[in-house]
Amino acid sequence: MPKTVVVCRPYNSVPEITPKHILGVILTNIEMDLTQQVKNSYATETFASTKKKPFKGQSKPAREHQDSLQALANGNNPPYEATLRMVKHEGSKAPFRVPQPTRKPSCYCRNENGGYFTS
Repeated sequence: MPKTVVVCRPYNSVPEITPKHILGVILTNIEMDLTQQVKNSYATETFASTKKKPFKGQSKPAREHQDSLQALANGNNPPYEATLRMVKHEGSKAPFRVPQPTRKPSCYCRNENGGYFTS
């Protein structure tokens, strides 16, 4: 097996930091910031130019959609777009309401077992 050689600095030695080293670190950080700003500006332009398409109702009749799903279940390979169908609906959730805090009547007090009793 080859021997591993470990070189250690003396305990009190500190690497020498020169003004040239500091300037190099600062310039590197500035260059990185500029490239990140350029990337961000390209992303902003891309997302700003992308607009969502308006909803045009159902994309295909229900029967055509069902036939393509049946073909997929039978092992055939229908096009992916044929298996998709957009349907607009109002939603099945109730509107969100802020829950009211539960309040006990003032005559209820907690006992040492955690239960309530009336005074």
